[in-house]
Amino acid sequence: MFQESLRSLIGFLTLAALTGCQRPQDLPPVAAEPKSSSIDSPMWVDLGTAAPVAMAVRPDGRQVIVSAPPVTHAYALPSGKRIHTWPRQVLAFYSGDGKTVLTVSDSVTSVSDTQSFRPLQSFPSPWPNQTNERPPFAAAISHDGSRIAVTDLSQATSYHSPSVIRVFDCTNGTESLSIFVPEKAKVQSIEFLLDATRLLVQYTGSSDPLYNGTRELWDLQHSEVLVEFARAAKVIASKSRKRIAVGKIDQPTKITIHDAGTGRLQNEFHHPDLLRDFCFRPDSNQILIASEVPRSKAAPDEASDSPPSKNPIGRITQWDIASSRITFEQTDDEFPFAKAMYDAEGDRIFGALEKPTGLDEDVDFYLLGWDATTSTSITTLPQAFFSYRIGDVVFLPGSDQVVALQEPFSLRNVNTGEAITPLGRYRVAQTHVQFKANEPSIYSGSSLTDLRSGLSSSSRIGPADQFVQNGKTLFSSRHPSLSLFDVKSGKPFWDLYLECSPYAARSTEITKDARSIVRSQPTSDNTIDDARVLIIQPEAPDSPRILHRYAAAIAIHPSDKQFAAASDQSIEEFDIASAGLLGRIGEVPGRVLDMAYTADGSQIAACGVIDHRNPQTRTSKSSFGWAWLYDRETHQVQPLIGHTAVVTSLAIDSPRHRLATSSNDGTVRLWNMETGECLWVYKGHHSQIDCVDISSDGKLMASAGVDGIAIWNIAGVVDPDIQPAQLASEFTSAQKTETTNETPGKAASSTPPPSPAQGTAQWDVVKVGDTSRVHFHNASVDPWLQQNRNAHQALRRREVPRRPNGVPSAYSGPSSQSSNGERLLFTKFAKPFVKVFDSNYEEVQSWPIRASGQTAVISPDGDCVFIVRDVEGHSTGKIHVDIYDVESGERLGKIQDIDARWGTAIDMDPLGRTLLLRVDNNSIDLREIATGKSLGQLRSTPAGAGRSAQYSPDGRLIAMGKYPDTEISLCDPLTLEPIQTIVNDLPVRWFIFTPDGKRILAGQPYAQSRTWLTMWEIDDAESTSVRRLWSHAGPAGDNGFFSDDGRRYLSPANWNLWTLWDTDNGHVDVAILTSLTNSKDQFALSADGQSIHFYASDGPQVWPPP
Repeated sequence: MFQESLRSLIGFLTLAALTGCQRPQDLPPVAAEPKSSSIDSPMWVDLGTAAPVAMAVRPDGRQVIVSAPPVTHAYALPSGKRIHTWPRQVLAFYSGDGKTVLTVSDSVTSVSDTQSFRPLQSFPSPWPNQTNERPPFAAAISHDGSRIAVTDLSQATSYHSPSVIRVFDCTNGTESLSIFVPEKAKVQSIEFLLDATRLLVQYTGSSDPLYNGTRELWDLQHSEVLVEFARAAKVIASKSRKRIAVGKIDQPTKITIHDAGTGRLQNEFHHPDLLRDFCFRPDSNQILIASEVPRSKAAPDEASDSPPSKNPIGRITQWDIASSRITFEQTDDEFPFAKAMYDAEGDRIFGALEKPTGLDEDVDFYLLGWDATTSTSITTLPQAFFSYRIGDVVFLPGSDQVVALQEPFSLRNVNTGEAITPLGRYRVAQTHVQFKANEPSIYSGSSLTDLRSGLSSSSRIGPADQFVQNGKTLFSSRHPSLSLFDVKSGKPFWDLYLECSPYAARSTEITKDARSIVRSQPTSDNTIDDARVLIIQPEAPDSPRILHRYAAAIAIHPSDKQFAAASDQSIEEFDIASAGLLGRIGEVPGRVLDMAYTADGSQIAACGVIDHRNPQTRTSKSSFGWAWLYDRETHQVQPLIGHTAVVTSLAIDSPRHRLATSSNDGTVRLWNMETGECLWVYKGHHSQIDCVDISSDGKLMASAGVDGIAIWNIAGVVDPDIQPAQLASEFTSAQKTETTNETPGKAASSTPPPSPAQGTAQWDVVKVGDTSRVHFHNASVDPWLQQNRNAHQALRRREVPRRPNGVPSAYSGPSSQSSNGERLLFTKFAKPFVKVFDSNYEEVQSWPIRASGQTAVISPDGDCVFIVRDVEGHSTGKIHVDIYDVESGERLGKIQDIDARWGTAIDMDPLGRTLLLRVDNNSIDLREIATGKSLGQLRSTPAGAGRSAQYSPDGRLIAMGKYPDTEISLCDPLTLEPIQTIVNDLPVRWFIFTPDGKRILAGQPYAQSRTWLTMWEIDDAESTSVRRLWSHAGPAGDNGFFSDDGRRYLSPANWNLWTLWDTDNGHVDVAILTSLTNSKDQFALSADGQSIHFYASDGPQVWPPP
């Protein structure tokens, strides 16, 4: 940590001269504020509000702590009076006696008194100054508040970083113990037991499933694990903290009771019902169980005339731990119970009845209650108490009031359902805001708000990024599509569904005429390596220009002919038409977060964070920001000095030479672009601000942050005599999208928005079955089909021949086949079997396997089958490969003692001498079949997507790759060393050799139902050089078929669309649209590639028309 801080300091001092960045204490004073009061007070636009979420309730029910981003509040109950506010997001935990509360935030961890909320002791934050959001972590405070435990920063940032649970003494603030967590485990929760001498730790979400759901009971006095509980089990502690109950949900009921001091088993309860939930009674002597009985096992009600219910029967059972007797039981014949609960005293029993709403899989929960002593029913209101999910429910002592944690706060009466103490709502966070051209209207979230009338109308467009074409259209780059919408109707002109991780940072800009899009396309893990910039024309979306570079931010020049792209080191300019490099602007002091040209293009403004060049590096409140203005003619940099944290966004008001910047320091600053002087500092946001924009007339500024959208009158900053814009006194939401009036005096643009080109390509279209009712992923496939001039001349073949009877029930193409195609091996069946069929789909042989996930391959001559199996399950860490004779079905031999918990048979060399296996460390193991000896491994990789590999048909090469890598390695099968590396434009999902082994086709995800295909030619003699033959985008998949000469490739893009590609030029020859949605209904290519058939190469002909 010290070294990292030192590096940041050195980097800051080195770059300070270039950027003008200063530390907060060194900042110059801000210019005197103008007297106009309209400048000081923002108008808040309530585009949406939300109820605060309950996080913790004091054990006596007198307080509740709620999350209302970006702050956290404590309220007194039942009055609802606010008694304390934390100016940040915190997580809170009350001690068992209710006298103290543990709060953990990004800046401080402290234990406070619950009367005055005065900090009694402070501790190091587990993730100092990380973000304003609540990071994933675990923490706990002991019953008497004498000890706390927290996880450290590493577990919140990486599965592979060692994590530590730190235990602190609250009396002196010192660390008393450190528990080192297993390397690939992640802590979900921790809880103190007994007198704070035991700690119950739960792991989850690990990159290694071995630890997922594991619980450990730690002895803090001796720093050792007393017992490890079963994976995927629910583990709870009694209120006395002296007992632990363990049970597996959705399994036949088996609950074990353990002593919290030793972990030893005390008792256990068995029942055939499926376990849904369980809890301790407050006195710790009984267990309440919610279970369900599948309807098939329940006795039918012969007296009832109503149709039988499909829902399982619900049961609530109370089990006495000492006597092992059932002391209470209630059932519901209509619906199951999802949760079992006691009130605070344990005098009443409640069950949450789970009733489907009829909307997909949504359910509502209804409370049923009984007296715990007499079993008499308690009156409860017949209405839903909770929707969608039900978490921890807290019953307030001595009352009929209940609070559900992790739900919008509501103190409700358990008998009537009435909300007794509602709390104030808060504005929801907004990350983007933009003014509409020539109008005092803003678009943010999914709402268009007229700032004059105050009317905020919900739009069907959804989140959008940029007004284009003088405000007539809205461009959206939200994952996964790029879309252009008509503002008035909300209808899209076009959509392009790009393949990109929804969590990866990216920048997308569109030209003012909406004819070119420039998009930064990061890798799925959001790293700098292998990132790309795509230049896309909507008229020809399948022919993008691709730059092999990383871009943190993009800005398009006002001419719409060039753009600037900020890498991790510098800003460079490129030509949009050719993608050629025009020049280099200069280095940047860190990651660029926003960038824009002035209206005349003579200057470019940029802002961001010092260092943090890798997008995986998280920023923090202590991270320094920067902003500067670059003159493209003089090459001079004007630093903008003032912000004390990361500068997140900027907006330029060119006619008035002003620039606005927003920052994580909670302020917006307005700058004089000619002098670099800060004209004003706007304060009003509680925390970080993500976006800022200025209206076209220069009178208004909008800022969007975690506490909503603020509108500022800024006209008087330049000239106090200018009258401020007139704003509505309040804002209201319309029930439907309103038509936006055109700007008075402005003629509507006569230029129609661009749309995907029509009639620029030519291929045959064959429609099989009734395709009029088939939805061909309209947003992606239909625009592709419109490029075809022959689409209206489609060949129609409505009759579908009968499927061969022998086709396997889960047919999706053979998993493996012999070189002559006479033996087909399948592994996907309703029951786990490996089966071999002949070319007429007559079954030849079959073998049972333990699970359908076990894999198999058939030898090139079709005589042997190789099946990968576990050795007595995963626990041994061994697998073996059984070798079977296809004709007799008998086992011929075995490749034994392969060190792996799992393995996948990938491919076999053409002569049948070696076998490629992918094993659990994501490496490729080469085995000699005759001896079972390992000949070596292709280089291993970190955990992630498994590697794929295959032999070339002539056996002279092994091709290897791993998604999302862009590289394909060609390796020598004798030395296993790479001979050549093929670098593709985008991450490679699949690759396949042509039958002659001289070319390789690489499929790279580009858009939904579209793949960026690249055909590479391999040097025939030495295999040391490769040459790109062509690249093109279109519908294609990896489970296709080459013609014998490799000149055509038939591929299913999905069940309803097949394409035939000419592999010499990358053009599509035939598109088959089909209503056949069963995976068994496939098409096949003839050996010469001149015809397409049903099911097999000699089946009924589909194309050309017979």
